[in-house]
This record gives sequence, structure tokens and C-alpha cells, in this order.
Amino acid sequence: MKKIISMLLALPLLLLAACHDDKGGDLPNVDVTVDISGGTVINDQIYVVADTVLSVDSIGVKNLEAGKAAMISGANYYWDYQFIGQNLQSPFGLNINIPQGTKPGSHLLRITAPLLAVDKAPAYLDMHYIVTIVKTADEIPGQGTQTISGHHKVTETNPAK
Repeated sequence: MKKIISMLLALPLLLLAACHDDKGGDLPNVDVTVDISGGTVINDQIYVVADTVLSVDSIGVKNLEAGKAAMISGANYYWDYQFIGQNLQSPFGLNINIPQGTKPGSHLLRITAPLLAVDKAPAYLDMHYIVTIVKTADEIPGQGTQTISGHHKVTETNPAK
């Protein structure tokens, strides 16, 4: 009887040992590309004319470990810290209406996304972009692109909480 009780007491310890991750919780190492329309990207800052729709057309993820896949499973969007929408379907875009009455100046566009990569712990992408609203296109300082790319912050926990 003592042996049975001892084995039952040891069972939770065995289950914990069986669930241990030998990889040490390595976070994914990825590059992210965000394609937009309705705005101009200059030095990782987005310029948008008031009374325009800023569209995030797609979010792409590339694993920097050769031959291994990485992906996001959705995207959550925030404008000046207020939740404005979510897209769970690839390519994870969203249209953001910039009303005509919006005062010129800087705003924060934040995108968070669950991130999965082969042989890595699940993680979250946390992307922040300064969006500068201008009255006319003449106020945009030069020629830009419609793509933001590079390395973004990857965390173990959901940054939106």
C-alpha cells in the first residue's frame, strides 16, 4: 500500500519532467515585411494625408534560420493605444480610415501578432510605427516606399495584455 501511495505522489513530478522543453524556450529570429497603401514610408515613419484610407495590405514573415518556416496566425491593430481591429486571415491586412477632421501630427500604429517558427517557442511580434498625418501631399518630406521591412521586437508573452 505504501508503494502505491509513493508512486501516486511521484506521478505529478514525472508529468512535470515530461513536459519540460529541452530547447530552453528559444524565441524565433525573423524578418518582417509590412506592405501598405494610402501612405508613404520614409525612414520607417508613415506619412498619410488626412481624409485618406491607410491600408496595411500584407504582413510577411521570413525565418532567418535557413530552411525553416515561420508564420503569424493573425494580427491585432491599435491606433493611439485603442484597439481598432483584427485580421485572422492571411495576408492579415486592415484598412484604417483617417477622417478629414483629424489634426495633423503624429499618431501610433501598433500591430501585434502571434508568431510561430519551426523548433522555436511560440512568441509574439510587437510592431510600432509612427504615423504622421499631414494636410496635403506637398507636406510629405520627399519620396518614399510602400514597404516597411526589418527586424521587430519578439516577446514570449502577449504584448497587448
